[in-house]
Amino acid sequence: QPRQIMHEAVLRGARLAGKLGHLDSALAWLHQTDGTNREQQIGLIVLEVDLLLQGGRPEEAVEVATTAISTFPDDVDLLFSLGMAYEKLDDIDAMERQMRRVLTLEPQNAHALNALGYTFADRGMRLDEAREMIFAAHQLEPDNPFILDSLGWVEFRFGRYEAAIGYLKRALEILPDPEIYAHLGEVLWMMGEVTEARQILEQGLLQTPGDDRILGIIRKFDP
Repeated sequence: QPRQIMHEAVLRGARLAGKLGHLDSALAWLHQTDGTNREQQIGLIVLEVDLLLQGGRPEEAVEVATTAISTFPDDVDLLFSLGMAYEKLDDIDAMERQMRRVLTLEPQNAHALNALGYTFADRGMRLDEAREMIFAAHQLEPDNPFILDSLGWVEFRFGRYEAAIGYLKRALEILPDPEIYAHLGEVLWMMGEVTEARQILEQGLLQTPGDDRILGIIRKFDP
């Protein structure tokens, strides 16, 4: 029990430091414990990879995840984390290989389906396949706001703006996330709904002041 309490305290400390942007401090917190079992050990590694990605150090994230997979081969959480690290490096082939490994092990893994589908949609590539994967993820988790956001984004890529707005507004009702605000603002602006687009983006900035994704859309359309 004391070790479990210590483990949970380490995770809380690491997450808080990461949220405040203190990456080295967050990593120092994590390295205070190795975890008492496989689940805890993998959870620590996944969190370390996430923190490194948030801190803009994807090369280190790849290294950490790759090393862990040599110890825990075929762990879907580690494979997924490695895939997301490759995505940050814009190595889409390597990202796809990891997500395909996840889907071989768990064909109904909604997170891998969504991540791969969104990655394709965001880059305007293989859109039919992207839409198919995101819809499959949506069937598995119909109220997942990140999957709804992906649905909105892939519909936008197909030029189906009304459908895109419907999914994005639904996603925003569930989770006021800056990326969803940015996506909805961009689609509305593209439709000519400039006033509503500005309102949405301003709401997003109230939630997360200074967010680069929201500010990027504002600069793009209203320099």
